[in-house]
Parts: sequence; structure tokens; C-alpha cells
Amino acid sequence: MLSSFPDKIRNEIREFRASWRWLVLSLILGFVGASIFVYYRLPLPWVLGAMAACTIATIAGVRIWIPHWLQFPMTLILGLLFGTTIAPNIFGRVLEWLPSVLSIFVFVLVTTGASMLYLTRAMKTDFITAYFSSSPGGVIPMTAMGTHYGGEMRVIALVQSMRMIVTVAVLPVAFALFAGYHPTGSAGTGHTMAELSALDVPILIALAIGGWAGAKLARFPAPDLLGPLLVMGLLHSSGVYGAPIPDPLVALAQLTSGARLASGFYRLNLRTFGMQLLHATTVALIMLAMGALFALALKPFSPLPMTALMLSYAPGGIAEMSLIAFGLGIEVVFVITHQLIRFFFVVGLVPLAVWAFKMKPKPD
Repeated sequence: MLSSFPDKIRNEIREFRASWRWLVLSLILGFVGASIFVYYRLPLPWVLGAMAACTIATIAGVRIWIPHWLQFPMTLILGLLFGTTIAPNIFGRVLEWLPSVLSIFVFVLVTTGASMLYLTRAMKTDFITAYFSSSPGGVIPMTAMGTHYGGEMRVIALVQSMRMIVTVAVLPVAFALFAGYHPTGSAGTGHTMAELSALDVPILIALAIGGWAGAKLARFPAPDLLGPLLVMGLLHSSGVYGAPIPDPLVALAQLTSGARLASGFYRLNLRTFGMQLLHATTVALIMLAMGALFALALKPFSPLPMTALMLSYAPGGIAEMSLIAFGLGIEVVFVITHQLIRFFFVVGLVPLAVWAFKMKPKPD
């Protein structure tokens, strides 16, 4: 593994030399889109504005490229930011969340079943492709496992990707229209770079890298987000350390996240894949609707607002739902707790499904 590290660095450098113009263009387009959203006070501007501009560009044939080495530190920044939202009494509040936490298991089973029914009937997919497309886990693990057992990789990746994109696009707009959310155009909490001392910079870098390394060793999902979040959350909630995360860094992190979500449309022939795209979007809307129904049913048993419950049951990714929660002023840890439990349950169900439905690995 260590011997392959220099090769990986060389490949990254080679790719950067060949594609740096696309990176610059992606960031410029994302900034333009975000600026338009800020000007018109549209929801979650630095994510949705960047995503909208870059999506239009990709459909027009422009390559949107956000390399992993750039997305990685941006996610570390978001992890530190979310850690600063953790309140001192967080552990005492977990018991209040039990009804909604336990209902996640039912939600996953019902949502997966409803989505599978649609895909097998309307899209005419095979059972394995429908199962791995409908399981609300991560795009990469579900696509990899589904392909391993003979599912159609392109369909699984498309449905899983649209689940993320539609969720991120729909929820902030819906909250603005129906839940009284008033976008401010700000990216973070109003802090500036000048508020950081010379000592804060190395401390924050050490906390981010150390948290990521620890979460990776512990095999956490999304370690670059959860590791810094847990470390910063522990220090912040205990009053040991709490340097602010400046808005310019938060804006850049959100911008790259929005552009990355749009990059999946590059070279997608909408005429050829139009029906698949329509079916994938329909599945995403089915999952969103199921999440809204569960949130509505659980509202009498939860002390938190409907918006928090909807985000907790929304079929998006951990990082993306945390971003929306932060942007809407919703308790981030509540949302992350539910999203994490859903992820672990979905992944944990796979071996059981493989055994129950006698799935066989695809021959090499």
C-alpha cells in the first residue's frame, strides 16, 4: 500500500497538469452561480447556486472537475464547522430522539420496498439492480456491491446519484416555500479570516487531520467529515477549544460540494438516457415523499421541528444533509445521527439480502 502512494501522487500530478483548466473553469462557474443565488436570496446559495451553474455547463458539454485532493480538505473544513454546532448537553438529548431513531429501520425497509416495486414494474430492471438502486446508502458502496452481484452498474449509479441531487435541490426550496425559511445568502456564521490567530491555523489543521485519521482507523463512513466533527465537537462542547471557522473557507467548501454533485452529468446523453433519468428522478421523489410521511408521523413524538425530521429522513448523503441542516439553522448532530444509523443499517442489510435472495457474485 505504501509503495503505491508515490504512484498515486504522480497520477494526481499528471491529471492536474492535463485538467487544471477544467478545475479553474469549474470554480469560476460555481462562483458565478453562487453569486446569482446570493443576489436573489435563493436557498443555500453556495451549494445550490454552484450546482445549478455547473449542471447547466455539464449538459452543454463542459467538463466539471473537482479532484479528490481538493474535495478532501474542503470536507475537513465542513467537519470542523459542524463540530462547532454541538451543544454541551448533546448526550442528554439523545434519549429524546429514540422514537425517530428507531423508526429509521422501518423507514429503510418501506422505502427500499416501494422504490424496488417502481423500478421492477416501470423501469423493468432486474431484481438485483432494483435492490441496490433502491437501498438508500452511499452511491459508491451501493454501486460497487450491486455490480459485484451482477447488477447493472450504470442504472445503479444513476439512481443513487439522482437520489442525492434531487434531495439537495428540492429540500431547501421546499423549506423556503412552505416552512418559512428565509435565505440570508451567508455561507457560515459570519466569522472572518481575521478572527483566526496565528496559533489557530495549525491547531485546526491538526484537529482536522487527526480526526480524519482516527475515524479512518475506526472505519467510520465519511471519515473526512465525521472525524473532524467529533474531535471539534468534543472540544467545543466541553469548552476546551472553539476557534471559529471563517465564512470564506465555508463558502469555498460548499461551492466545491455543489460543483462535485453536478459533475455526474458530464457526457450524459440526455436523449439516450432520458427515460432512465426520468425513472431515477421518480425514485428520488418517492424516497423524499416517504421521508416526509415518516417525519409527519413522528412529529408528535419529537421535540424538534418538522424540518429537522424531514432532513433526518431525507435520502441524501451525510455531508449534503448536514450542509442543508447547517444552512437552515437546524441541529446538525440530530440530522447526522439519523443519517449515520440509516447508512449502517443499509450496509448491514446487504449480507442478509445476499443470503435471503441467493445472490451470486458476477463471474470475472
